[in-house]
Amino acid sequence: MLSSQVNLNQLRIFITVFECRNMTQAARELGLTQSGVSQHMKALEETLKLKLFDRVTQKLVPTAQANVLYENCSRYLSSLEDVIGKLQAGEDKVLGNVSIGMPIEFGNNLLTPLLAKFCHDNSMVNLSLQMGFADEMNDGLLNGELDFAFVDTYHLDKRIEAFKVFDETLHLVASKPYCLEHSDSIEKMQLEDLDFVCYQANASVIKMWFKQKLSKTNVDLKVRAHVRDVQAVARLVCSGLGCGVLPGYLLSQLKSAGHELISFGDPKVEVHNSISVAYLKEKSLNHAARTLKHFLLAGLNAHQTLS
Repeated sequence: MLSSQVNLNQLRIFITVFECRNMTQAARELGLTQSGVSQHMKALEETLKLKLFDRVTQKLVPTAQANVLYENCSRYLSSLEDVIGKLQAGEDKVLGNVSIGMPIEFGNNLLTPLLAKFCHDNSMVNLSLQMGFADEMNDGLLNGELDFAFVDTYHLDKRIEAFKVFDETLHLVASKPYCLEHSDSIEKMQLEDLDFVCYQANASVIKMWFKQKLSKTNVDLKVRAHVRDVQAVARLVCSGLGCGVLPGYLLSQLKSAGHELISFGDPKVEVHNSISVAYLKEKSLNHAARTLKHFLLAGLNAHQTLS
């Protein structure tokens, strides 16, 4: 039985801290002081006799117990808050239009299954989905077209609030036939001399890979093609046009389908693309948008924990 000393407010604060991974960010979202949030978390840990967060390189990392607590209580607390909100607003159903932005591949693979489930359970919610790059999401949030958006690494407008919710592992790969055409030893290949397939003409994602994986900056790359779609990049790479960066889950799918792909760089050094949820500070979300946002965050957290 839950101790009577644990109140709903402490659990609500815990959920926000868990999602933000940052006391300062959580305090801003909750309208509290950072010290106030820290005191609530300390009191909750003392009551539960559990450690909920570790500090790793000045970041909050949830413990295994915190993941279990979040996965269970966020869903039930969100449901309870929804019921109370409906009673206060005279609502009996989650309804209305929700507009969401997202990266194309991330949206298709991870978000759309969650969105379909949510809509099956909430038949009076209608969705408007915009897929594209973070700069497009930035503009959509500022002009009010989007309620919230999922974005990868990008400097958003300062009026937009964002916090990380997911990490993608990125791999620079090429087809085995392409590699054998350019060198008799894959280990000795000079990557800068190869051809590249990019998402954008400036090859920003591949340059990020070089910086994080090999500590190389200002690399001069030969871009054979650029296309704003991960699946298209994958097809061009598999066809032997050059090297490209692919997310880990897609690379696994391609290898399972029989494609011979070579990954470059030290496998012990991982390159991550952080996905954040972003929303305009001044924009109020309707009941359906708030409910959907919490649902998606819980679903992504469960996927990240299992993967």
